[in-house]
Amino acid sequence: MRYRTRNRLLALLVLVVLVAVPVTVGALTGFLLVGSLAAGVPVLLALSWVTYKAWSWRRTVVAGPGGPGRPPPPPDAGVREPRRPKPIAPAGAVALPLPEDGP
Repeated sequence: MRYRTRNRLLALLVLVVLVAVPVTVGALTGFLLVGSLAAGVPVLLALSWVTYKAWSWRRTVVAGPGGPGRPPPPPDAGVREPRRPKPIAPAGAVALPLPEDGP
């Protein structure tokens, strides 16, 4: 968890630098509008990334066969098929000799 927090803080620091530098240079040179437009590009990219992540966390498909505009599921849809246990080798099967291959 600490690794994620460090990465997020680093990304925030990079975003602040990418915004502060064009605004500062624009204010010092007298081109504040150009500097603010240049600073808006990383902000727009960061907002689009946050929006993309927010939409990817949201479930877009209803789980299961039922839902709006779909027919209801059959009555036994929640019942799973019984599972059979895996086959177990009999005792002493490891000690059996391997069959010899013929020529």
